[in-house]
Amino acid sequence: MEKNENKERNIIVVVIVDCLIAVFFMLLGYWISAIIGFIQQADISITDALLKVISKPFDNYFNNYSPILMLLGVVLAEFSLFLS
Repeated sequence: MEKNENKERNIIVVVIVDCLIAVFFMLLGYWISAIIGFIQQADISITDALLKVISKPFDNYFNNYSPILMLLGVVLAEFSLFLS
């Protein structure tokens, strides 16, 4: 009985950690797409675009690359967790 409870608790912990890592990778994809958008629109350097995004990380930076890179981030997170 105790082994089943521990197994269920471990599964819940793994699922929660997996979701948190996927959200973090999605956020990284969002920030990378914001950097790419700044480079293309404002014609500034990568470091200036990075500093602009880091200074206000939760502004509205949504562009055409955002859904693609956010999905790619989730896929990479799940794939890395699958390998470990």
